[in-house]
Amino acid sequence: MRERDRAGLCQNLDDEMRPFRQAAGKKDPTPKLLRNVRMALGITAAEMAAKLDCCPALVYRLERSEAQASITLKSMDRMARAMGCVVIYGIVPMGGKTLENIAQYRMWKKSLKLKSQNFRRSIDKRAASKLAQVRPGRGELIRMRRSG
Repeated sequence: MRERDRAGLCQNLDDEMRPFRQAAGKKDPTPKLLRNVRMALGITAAEMAAKLDCCPALVYRLERSEAQASITLKSMDRMARAMGCVVIYGIVPMGGKTLENIAQYRMWKKSLKLKSQNFRRSIDKRAASKLAQVRPGRGELIRMRRSG
């Protein structure tokens, strides 16, 4: 991906995810979200079960799995739609950073690593050339013994 395209993508995602970044700053931004939304809407577990064509025990189990962060997106979406809602999820950097911050940091680390590798290579080349000057090659050593 070109640098310009990547930067534009980062900017668009950062703009779209701003509310999520703010929520991510909280310790537990959405505890028991399915249960709380269901209760706020005044929907009983029995009503949810009827809409989902399942038993109320499954509604409670799905709410528990969401609270334990083990629910699937598909199940969460089914529950949300049964309440007349949609699931919108986001992936945001930790610590209130933006995607652009992380991308720039990664590029900086990568450039440092490349500079370090290039520096090591140049040191190795210099050391090898100095070593060749100090120590004669194997062929020269044999010739030196024969002539001496």
